[in-house]
Amino acid sequence: MNKKEEIAYIAFDIETTGQYIVSPDGDGDCMFAIGWAIHPTGESGQVAINMKKPKDVSWEKWWEENNWEMLCWEEFWCKHEKKLDWMQDPKNITIVESNQEMMDHVVKVIKRVEAKYKKVIHLFNTICFDSVWIEIKMMEAGYNSMLYRRSGDGRAWGREVGSYLMGVYNLSPETPSKTVSSKKRKLEALIEGWSPKDAHYPKSDAEGILGLFLETKKVSLSRELKRNKNKNK
Repeated sequence: MNKKEEIAYIAFDIETTGQYIVSPDGDGDCMFAIGWAIHPTGESGQVAINMKKPKDVSWEKWWEENNWEMLCWEEFWCKHEKKLDWMQDPKNITIVESNQEMMDHVVKVIKRVEAKYKKVIHLFNTICFDSVWIEIKMMEAGYNSMLYRRSGDGRAWGREVGSYLMGVYNLSPETPSKTVSSKKRKLEALIEGWSPKDAHYPKSDAEGILGLFLETKKVSLSRELKRNKNKNK
């Protein structure tokens, strides 16, 4: 393998109890699960923190007792209690007891990829949420910033797949509405094709993020080849 020519992509997805990493009313919300999917190895995985909910206590009551964001519960997790149960069952997913253990697990995955590939690009569905949580939780666990390789010997790279998708299709907030509507069907079909059937299970979501990125990359490369061909005419 020629390391200089090899690039690997790691897509991440997380699940949290709300939006508040730090809350003035308490310890804030909990990032309780993370999943990943890797190209070109095809590896994927996920890990969750034991949320320690007693069997005789409802999820809603447990949210209240832990001072987690009730809006997140009311708008989303109250509709997906079975998914919470699934992500707390060690038969389904690796369960750890702390953020430290979860980040230790994730760092081992990243190090394994970095050992084989010179350039590793981290992919996120939205940089405004997932990458912020992972960055802070990784540093809380004593690791260096996601800006750098785990070994500390160079930069790591990150991409927001949604922005990449919009860029490839030449869409922006300033794009005329007629242009948006003419391209919207293509975008919707592409996104729908890579939307996981098991949404909000972190490994499935990470696989969907990775698939959407790779499919968009094909479109980008195809257009670049077409432009170069036209230049050479």
